[in-house]
Formats: sequence, C-alpha cells, structure tokens
Amino acid sequence: MTTQENNELEQMRRQMAILQGKLDKETIVNKRLMRESMKNSYSSINNFLKFQQFVCLPIILIGFPLMNYFFHLSWGPIIAIWVIDIASIIFDAYTYKMKDAAFLSGDLVNTAIRLQHAKKICDKETALQIPVLLIWFVWFIADFIQKVPNDDSFLTDAARGGIIGAFIGLICGVIAAWRNYREQQRTRQTIIDQIHDLNAGN
Repeated sequence: MTTQENNELEQMRRQMAILQGKLDKETIVNKRLMRESMKNSYSSINNFLKFQQFVCLPIILIGFPLMNYFFHLSWGPIIAIWVIDIASIIFDAYTYKMKDAAFLSGDLVNTAIRLQHAKKICDKETALQIPVLLIWFVWFIADFIQKVPNDDSFLTDAARGGIIGAFIGLICGVIAAWRNYREQQRTRQTIIDQIHDLNAGN
C-alpha cells in the first residue's frame, strides 16, 4: 500500500470517527429530549394532585360545614366525605406522584414498572370510588331532605335549589372525573410506550 493510500485511509478513518462522534452526541441529545418530554407529560398528573390538595380539599373541608350551619344537617355524611376525600388525596399523592428525577436521571425501566403499577391501581381505585361516592351521595341527599324544615319557605326554596345543584354537580363531576381518569391513563401509557421505544433503540 502506497503512502498516498495510507493517508487517504487515515483521513477516511478520521472522518468516520468525527461522524460517529456527531451521531453519538445526537443520540444523547435525543434521549435527553425524550426524557424531558416524559417529564413534561407527567407534570399534568402531578399538577392535578396539587389541585386536589390545595383546591378540592379546602372546598370540602369548609363548604360542607357551612351547609351544615345553614341547613342543620347531620354530621355523619359530612365527616364521611372528609374521611373519603382525605384518604383519597393521601393515597393518590403516595401512589401517583413522581419526581422529575424519575424521568431525567432515574432508571427508566423502573419508571415504566411504576407507571404500569399505577395504571392497575388507578383502575381498581376508580372502580371502588364510583359506587362509594354514589352511596354517599344518596345518604347526603336523604339527610338533606329530612333535615330541611318544611315550614320555612326560604330554607325550602334554598334546599330545592341546592338539591338541583347537587344533581347537576354530580353529573358534571362524574363526567369530569371520567375524562380525567382516561386522560391520566393515556398519559401513563404514552410514557410507557416512549420508554420501550427508547430502550429498544439502545
């Protein structure tokens, strides 16, 4: 092999090394972008957990005692919804909350396993919550109707409006909860699929 051929071969090796280096850097950047995308996608679930804690919980803790004050309701349904709501929020925060490190620097295989586990738990939790809340709602409405005095026209009119509002709220709440459940499950599955694709490319 002549000196010129050796030089050309060495030059080709250097070019191949440079090209491989660029490809490796591009792969690293793409992996980082995919991890960032996963984190941003899951932030919607983490934000919903914060919404439960800082918006829903105070409304329930304050709103129902106010209804008790105006309509002289029983404390049983109110304490029951407190217990259900607090237990649900604590359980959700413990089960579904995921830190950014789980996507940015953690082992994505473990993250995928956690997400798959969360999907199964969410299915079971939803199947349990719906009948429990419907039973509680019937209990609350029955107590509401029984406690409101019929001889006070103002309270009777307010109670009638409250019952109508409660049924409208129930329907809207069920629709919103179902849509939120579907969206969260879709987000988890999308991230799981992304992790599988990322690992398949390694």
